[in-house]
Amino acid sequence: MTLGFSGFVRYLVLFVLLLGAIISDLRFRIVPNILILPALITGMGLACLDGFPGFVRTIWLTVLLAFPSYYGFRRGWMGGGDVKLVATTSLLLGENLAALCFLAGAISGGMFSLFAMVKHGAGRGNVDSDHPTYVPYAAAYALGVVLAKMLMIAIRFFG
Repeated sequence: MTLGFSGFVRYLVLFVLLLGAIISDLRFRIVPNILILPALITGMGLACLDGFPGFVRTIWLTVLLAFPSYYGFRRGWMGGGDVKLVATTSLLLGENLAALCFLAGAISGGMFSLFAMVKHGAGRGNVDSDHPTYVPYAAAYALGVVLAKMLMIAIRFFG
């Protein structure tokens, strides 16, 4: 199975987006729009190549997968950049891989959050609501997506 030019562009943009999100979130605690916007435009263009029905399915799936993150954003649990990263990643991955990679990213983000809670004593009643614990969710989500994609490649290569 060959990747083709559109597949190459898709994964190159995805790699740059995820690497940039990891670095930016860990260093500056933000996922900048300058990183999201070109990837979002590329994802929309690539979704159009799938024809109108594929485009509609990809957009619908992107909205469905981004909604839990948007809910977390509205509750103050995560930043807007995290939501945009989830949506853009889903759009770039397309309808075949978006749900699986979303699940891997969400599990990774949850594990990072759980680790932060344990580290800061949340289980012992030491929660300080005035100073919430920062969790680099975009970095955790991106790491989960990268690991899931690497696992898929390894399974295809060795299996």
